[in-house]
Amino acid sequence: MVRIYIANLPSDLPILILFLLGARYSKAYSLGQEAGPEIATIPGPLPPKVREIIMGFKEICCTLGTELDNEVIRIRADQTELGQQLTERINGVANQVKALDGKVTLLDTRVGRLETKVDSLETKVDSLETKVDRLDTRLTAVETKVDALETKVDALDVKFTGKFDALQSNQSEMMQILIAIQRKLDVN
Repeated sequence: MVRIYIANLPSDLPILILFLLGARYSKAYSLGQEAGPEIATIPGPLPPKVREIIMGFKEICCTLGTELDNEVIRIRADQTELGQQLTERINGVANQVKALDGKVTLLDTRVGRLETKVDSLETKVDSLETKVDRLDTRLTAVETKVDALETKVDALDVKFTGKFDALQSNQSEMMQILIAIQRKLDVN
């Protein structure tokens, strides 16, 4: 069993290096722990190939750097795709808000026209009320005049009836006189 010690590296980096080496790790320590910087154990002696890999630390770092770079590129691609989806959703919501704003504007226009029509109708109703009030005043005046006329007609009727009766009585008397004159003429 061989112990591999890697010191002064970020905490995830040694695990990635050992993963690339194909090691099984049973213990993992961070650099500040008392057990030391032991990261993993590989059963048995190091194969020559592993020794070459350990010795070619630059190669490992380059492979690791490539893997990390590829992972960062994948993460950025995922973030870009998520950003694109989010942008599309935001644009969809914005389009719906624009459509809703158009409908609200149309409704505002219609409500404005209705308010204008209602104001016009209120003006016409007020004008009609004024005309009806004037007609009511005239009707009251006409009724007053008709009542006065009825009173005068009644007074005239009384006068006329009195004069007619007097005229009739005068006419009767004149007829009586004429009859009397006629009789006297006939007798003579």
